[in-house]
Amino acid sequence: MECVDEQRTRELQAKGQAALIEFLTAELDLAFTFLETAEVDRGEPEMVEKVLGNVRNALQTLRHFEGRIEDLDTRRVIHGRANDLEVALQSFPTAR
Repeated sequence: MECVDEQRTRELQAKGQAALIEFLTAELDLAFTFLETAEVDRGEPEMVEKVLGNVRNALQTLRHFEGRIEDLDTRRVIHGRANDLEVALQSFPTAR
């Protein structure tokens, strides 16, 4: 029979994983929205650089935390979307 502490630990770990995945998914969605914003604001170079800086920060956060996702399929999805974000950022005309 399983110890109550072990069950509680697994429940907390599962909640932590769910929160991590939700956070990284939201970070990806927001970063892609930032790229769309940069496209709309092309006439304002300072704004574009600020928004692209936000995308770079999001990408750095994603790369830092994606390895902590335990489910390999979910990790692959997040990693793939982060790769797509990186390619989009690198191909943005004013990205440095």
